[in-house]
Amino acid sequence: MKIKEFSRDGRKIAGESIIMTEQEIEQNIQKIADNYGLDNQLNKTIEECAELIQALVKLESRENTIEEIADVQIMLKQMLYLLDCEEEVEKVMEYKINRQLERIRQAKEQ
Repeated sequence: MKIKEFSRDGRKIAGESIIMTEQEIEQNIQKIADNYGLDNQLNKTIEECAELIQALVKLESRENTIEEIADVQIMLKQMLYLLDCEEEVEKVMEYKINRQLERIRQAKEQ
């Protein structure tokens, strides 16, 4: 599968690539998280979130925004694993999505 190529600072980020399976992604994320530990990865998550905020505020470079979104997603997956809270987060997400959909429905009825 060919990934859309883009570059940042003149270096190639993606090209022809074999895509990891979801299982491989999860295993690799766990290896990374276990290697660095919770304290280091909490700080890294904060750093990556700040970089995403800057990218979204500027919206100068689509490639940079994509890269920062990917970084944050990787870190959030590590947080779910390290904090062992995936099920709880999914339940809260479902509640919040349903609550917002209800708000939208109510707004349309007015």
